[in-house]
Amino acid sequence: MIDRQRMTLLSKRFAANHRHNDLHNEVVDLLNRAIADANGTIYAFGSAFSDGGRVDGIHDIHMNQGNPPQSFGQDNGIWQDGALFMNLPAQNTWIAVFIAFQMQSWQTDNQGNPVGAAAGRG
Repeated sequence: MIDRQRMTLLSKRFAANHRHNDLHNEVVDLLNRAIADANGTIYAFGSAFSDGGRVDGIHDIHMNQGNPPQSFGQDNGIWQDGALFMNLPAQNTWIAVFIAFQMQSWQTDNQGNPVGAAAGRG
């Protein structure tokens, strides 16, 4: 579905778009574009969380594998990555936001744990 080589790093967008200087602002801008579209739809993929017995929201809307064992290694797993998708029908556009933290590795084993040099980071 997604070819990693065709993805654009948000840091490159930051340089080209001087209105934004952090991830939060960039994502909020993208979400606002979907909200402004009369038929826009936002899809959030992640994990539900609850603080009082009912579902209060969604979290882990990011890559959930490739963490070093010493840093969030307990969160590693396969088929559980999160993402944001936005459909903007007025612009005939889809936007996908995949977030990975700098410490995470793209190279993982069958359990989502980093392999190679990244396995020892943390």
